[in-house]
Amino acid sequence: QFPRWLVQTEDVGACRSQPQMSEYSAKQNKTKVEKPLKVVAVGPSQSGKSTFLALMHDMFGVAKPASLKIGAGNESTTMKPTLYCLKVAHLNIAPFLEEPFRDQPLDFAPAQEESSRQGLTHEQFVEAFCDRGDYEANVVPCRDASTFDLEIVDTPGYDDSTAHKDEEHAYKVLQAMQELGSVNAIVFIVGKGIHYGGSFQRVFLQYWNTFDRFRDRFIIVHTKWDPTSEGFEDEKQKRIDSFRSTFPYPEARNLQHFFIECKWGSKRRALPEHKKAFAAQTVNHIVSTLSLFQPQSTEEMSYLKTEGMKKVDAKLE
Repeated sequence: QFPRWLVQTEDVGACRSQPQMSEYSAKQNKTKVEKPLKVVAVGPSQSGKSTFLALMHDMFGVAKPASLKIGAGNESTTMKPTLYCLKVAHLNIAPFLEEPFRDQPLDFAPAQEESSRQGLTHEQFVEAFCDRGDYEANVVPCRDASTFDLEIVDTPGYDDSTAHKDEEHAYKVLQAMQELGSVNAIVFIVGKGIHYGGSFQRVFLQYWNTFDRFRDRFIIVHTKWDPTSEGFEDEKQKRIDSFRSTFPYPEARNLQHFFIECKWGSKRRALPEHKKAFAAQTVNHIVSTLSLFQPQSTEEMSYLKTEGMKKVDAKLE
């Protein structure tokens, strides 16, 4: 049976109509804890892995542990793989638009789907939403939704600010995965400002080849993307197209891409509540996708030499 938050938009009114549910229905819809979702977050240094994990803690009301440190953008903060555990469920979000635009709950579908259902372009939808100066997202986990025990490993990035550490990082990441016993998905995180040049290609292919048994469960999370910015949809599609042309492998072309802004200002002109709503919406889609993957064993994984090690080998030959 699918989690309540994987059903179609038209069927999700139950989460919002809780007061009208019968006593029998209420008993039937008690929160159900599923098996753990085991995830490994990987990616280049300073791509926003720890910031993404901090957002996940905030969204689900879990205090951030001291080990979860956010970098300033010029120095690596994650020095070793670190496991974080939190319960996740579908996040309820206040309706994006008021009447006459809204005629059904909007928080289960991507923004472009919402806007198309209402006869609005994406830009018109965002304009109408941002015009709501008094908007409050009111993001809370749905009490009746299935709950998952998310176990997510934050990992040091390759090409980080610590010199010649890629080999050590690679070994520790494999060690952490073996300790998990199995994984549901590999989340590759890449920041908006990271160019798909030679350095990035080397990093991605190192993960792609190391985790070749898990290529069918890679997802790409793009951080530092403001959904309220002009031309967001066009830029997003160009980013996906560029990734697919850079890595023209069949499995890589079929990877799912998610775009999210993980932090924003507190001042009203920065639209913090609007951006929080968009972020919560994307978190719902990410966790929904993770829950579809069955766990796969991480036993007997091979350690592949990094590019640095191959260069040393070439000099010694």
